[in-house]
Amino acid sequence: MEEITVFLSQSFHDVDKEVVQYFENICEGLKIRYTCFDIAASGVLPETLRNKITDTQALIAICSQRSLRIDGTFDMSPAIRTEIDIAFALEKPVLLFCEENVFCDIIIDKLGTWISFSKSNLSDPDFMRKVISSINEFKLKVSSGDIPVANFFTGEYYIQSYRSLISLENKNNKLIWSHYNTKRLIFRDKLQRPVTTGVWPCTPTPIAADSEPGNYSITIDKSSKHFDFDEKVNIKNFDTFEASIRFIPDPDRGDWIEWSREFSSQYINPLSLAKTSLPNQLKINVDGKDYYAFDGITPDEPTANLLIKFSFDKSYGLSPDDIRPIAIHYGRVFNYHATEELTRVRKKIEYIRGNLSVELEVTFPKNNLMYGLAWNPPIL
Repeated sequence: MEEITVFLSQSFHDVDKEVVQYFENICEGLKIRYTCFDIAASGVLPETLRNKITDTQALIAICSQRSLRIDGTFDMSPAIRTEIDIAFALEKPVLLFCEENVFCDIIIDKLGTWISFSKSNLSDPDFMRKVISSINEFKLKVSSGDIPVANFFTGEYYIQSYRSLISLENKNNKLIWSHYNTKRLIFRDKLQRPVTTGVWPCTPTPIAADSEPGNYSITIDKSSKHFDFDEKVNIKNFDTFEASIRFIPDPDRGDWIEWSREFSSQYINPLSLAKTSLPNQLKINVDGKDYYAFDGITPDEPTANLLIKFSFDKSYGLSPDDIRPIAIHYGRVFNYHATEELTRVRKKIEYIRGNLSVELEVTFPKNNLMYGLAWNPPIL
């Protein structure tokens, strides 16, 4: 088997010695030659470091936790970030191993794989097989020059960061569903067309005669330069919202726009269900159990990182036993589960101020696949 040489970007702190040795041993077992440098200790100049990375075929980065950020996540080492940036500039394939809760906004065409790890699960046999398999696959693709995600970002733009909050909030003693989405668009070419957004109910519910349509807002939060937009609302009723927006002026290569959309209504998902009255098409079965409500995000554009947060008001009465993360093929009707894809999703379930909170995160989510939750509302 042909050997390759990689730059192994790593921490030199004592707290990370064990995890670094773990990855070094795997590389040696797979006959991968590696080189690395302690920039702080050796005083390696950027140009010298650039030459060292130039002499390798790829970069494997072990992104350990470093300084704590205000949002509770961690930065990676600035030295590791510098080495990754140099590899990207040299168009080297990159394989990232990010310790849990490490903030990483590094997105580029040559990104091979992004795998999360924790120091506590390094010895887990399933995780070890996953690491060995991913490094070996990366090696084979580097050897052959075949990095399949090199063409991942096609079209005029891609979504670098897709953040969504699906919440059930108590507003003036009334439970209201809200869908909040924030997307950061990176433009690779001039965009001369609108972008679309929408919210649709997965489980339609009866609508009271005196109800009012849902409320929405669209904003540009940040951008590389000043942009306005024209919006066209196609549908806005009690449980559905569809719109398109056209940025002004047309964004061009090198521009970026971070924009948000909110839609709120008490009818997006059921607040209560009489189980015996539900038709079969309004439920899905997960691991042998029926669930009578589900919601999530279905990417339909190239997306690098998707983070979905669910928050259920405590008066709704949900517990962790009532919910299940899902990845499903869904086109207004449930088709089938993408069980293997669900294993890539990072999951976190907790209570915050008595409200049930669920966090799902996946890198390079598949288009037209729904990532989300199934749950059982109170049965009245």
